Amino acid sequence: MKRIFLFVFLNIFILRVFATDGDKVDIRQWLNRMFEHLDKSKIPHGLLRDYALEMADLDIYNGKEINDSNYVNQTAFENILKTIASSAVINKPFDTEDILSKQKRLHQPNCGIIGIVMYEYSYIKANALTDKLIRYENEQVYDNIVNGTWKNPYGTGYTLGFSAQDTVLVGSVINYVFSNDIWKTNLTPKRIYFDTGDGNGYRLISKGQTLQANYHSQGIKHLKLKVEIDDNKCLYAHSLIKIVFDNASRAMAEDYQPDLIEEIVATESYGGIKAKGRLTYHFSAKNKGKLCKPFIIMEGFDPLELAPEQNIYN
Repeated sequence: MKRIFLFVFLNIFILRVFATDGDKVDIRQWLNRMFEHLDKSKIPHGLLRDYALEMADLDIYNGKEINDSNYVNQTAFENILKTIASSAVINKPFDTEDILSKQKRLHQPNCGIIGIVMYEYSYIKANALTDKLIRYENEQVYDNIVNGTWKNPYGTGYTLGFSAQDTVLVGSVINYVFSNDIWKTNLTPKRIYFDTGDGNGYRLISKGQTLQANYHSQGIKHLKLKVEIDDNKCLYAHSLIKIVFDNASRAMAEDYQPDLIEEIVATESYGGIKAKGRLTYHFSAKNKGKLCKPFIIMEGFDPLELAPEQNIYN
């Protein structure tokens, strides 16, 4: 990875691996001290990956290709947003929780509400120290100025991701909505294309547009996004959803909407931080408000993405 971590202590890596929530005070203070002497106005785009609380590995979601390792689900989308927001060295570009809340509020029947995160950011080059583009003293980074000339230590990277608000969309005709409020970017691409997985391939889209898809079968659909940065560069991202549209599947899908969502905060802290979590309850139609022989899923993967085409909700 093109990271300043090539020459800083391993403990910041350990802190990030075990961080479970947004702006952890201890990590942010550590990073603030490390980078406090840099001239922030010289950092292109105002986003420095080395300064971020990296909830998502941007090397995975770099837009260079689509593969089995970089599908973007709602969790990955959230983590990319958090990573970009926390990389801001001056002004935070957006509030992640506000974006996710808006996406859920925009929900309507037969619609896929698509959130997009598309950013160009800066990072400190791997050779910055050896080539004397920066100085590193006492766990702090400094600009290097030689004979009155500032040395540029920064390289540029991209990240691209998108996700619908739900894993399951109900209906043979789905309208994919690209709302201005949940389309976040610092890029001005030439063209953007979206493939709904209905057999029509990539189609041109723009911010604020709605794109209709007509599905002839139920099951998992492969959504793809293609962004033309210029004539010689494109970025790619992809995601999966499950389409159901017969009456039985529709009823089951509606029954599987969350009945209750409960936010939980630990009573005791660890390392000065209280862990946070979320419980989502799905009560059966016969036992609303009661858990009878509960089946518990701990998030870490989306089981619906692995479900067979038939017997969708088994």
